[in-house]
Amino acid sequence: MSRDDTTHEAPTRRDYVKYGGAVIGGGLLAGCTGNSADGDNADTDSPKIEESTGGETDSPEETKTPEDTSYSVTMEPVGEVTFEGVPTTWLSTDSELTDMAFCLGQIDGWIPTPLRSFNYFEHLGVDLRSRYPNSDPYTWKEGEADYDGKEYVYEVEPDLLMFFPQRRLVYNKAWDEGDLEEISENVAPIFGTNVYRNNSSLNYDQPSIYEAFEKLARVFKEEARYEAFVEVHDQMIRTVNSKLPPEEERPTIAYLSDASDPNRGNIYPVGFDGELGQSKHFRDLEAVNAFEISEQTDYEGLLQADPDVIIIQGALEYTGNLVSDENGEAVFDLDQFRKNYVLPMEDNSVGQKVTAVQENRIEPGGVSRQGPLTNLYNTEILAQQVYPKQFGEFDPENPFDSAEEHQLFDRERVRDIINGDL
Repeated sequence: MSRDDTTHEAPTRRDYVKYGGAVIGGGLLAGCTGNSADGDNADTDSPKIEESTGGETDSPEETKTPEDTSYSVTMEPVGEVTFEGVPTTWLSTDSELTDMAFCLGQIDGWIPTPLRSFNYFEHLGVDLRSRYPNSDPYTWKEGEADYDGKEYVYEVEPDLLMFFPQRRLVYNKAWDEGDLEEISENVAPIFGTNVYRNNSSLNYDQPSIYEAFEKLARVFKEEARYEAFVEVHDQMIRTVNSKLPPEEERPTIAYLSDASDPNRGNIYPVGFDGELGQSKHFRDLEAVNAFEISEQTDYEGLLQADPDVIIIQGALEYTGNLVSDENGEAVFDLDQFRKNYVLPMEDNSVGQKVTAVQENRIEPGGVSRQGPLTNLYNTEILAQQVYPKQFGEFDPENPFDSAEEHQLFDRERVRDIINGDL
């Protein structure tokens, strides 16, 4: 992960906007559409940061110009984004980016939106409920506002907007390029990217979770927290590598998309390689995919692949229908999980022949849109589901509460990083 800082001349395409504004020029829009030389040639590995001071004076009597604290960070597809100061409040509609911001200690500036990993932070001991007492839990699960609408952005007036622009431009068509420019000019800079899965229609190198995390750390000037998280992550990977069984002893896995419907026999396997964030924990655990290709299949195809373990994507997501709030706590509904996924496979004449079904190894998968904290938990959970002899048995009734000897990362250390105790 590159950490280079490059000094460059101040942008001239237009004046700096108000606090938290960005110089968008062609970078933001062209990064999404692929028509800009800036977008094609931007440095995708390291952000360019400028910190310049005011001009010199000829004599002590002259008034000094105010210090210029502006700086810029470059990331595809938004290009170079310039900030006049560190953002204080922020709005994110992408859970993976929210996860990153929380890990960088930016919880108090959060404008609450539905958060897939709400229960992850809650189990870590980050009490979002008491920090935001006026926000009903419904806000964090589904919400009532039109978070994709420009009107809502104008209403809450954040210092920073974090989302993947292509999602609003192409996937849900909520905005057009003019909307992106309008909001960047009048409200706040837009900073975000896709770390979920590879998309061949995007004409740039998509960053990994930690590459995007580094860029966001530069936006918030929280490089020390980022470095501390990298240490925790790297220690976890070293622990994993020291315990992995030989390849010939590893079970095969079917990672099934949350779009799969066992009641109708619709099976959607997810790939491991080249799938960016959604499959990072599978790659880190050197998991063996039962499917050679990732395309829709049925029970016959599932039996042909015959996985030893089946993981259902996103079953532990707070915003899904398998997690509910009970007495002020997020609780995973294991019975409903069995009704939705396990029983239909057991009742199907072909599905019941699959090894994973016969051996009762159909497991709930973690949040698919992973940020740094989500990935730590997901790796630990998956390790226990796939390699119980090496990493301990997974308890689906308490998915986040591993015995201390089986924990792959130090919870207290992560809380300290989030709280700024480095």
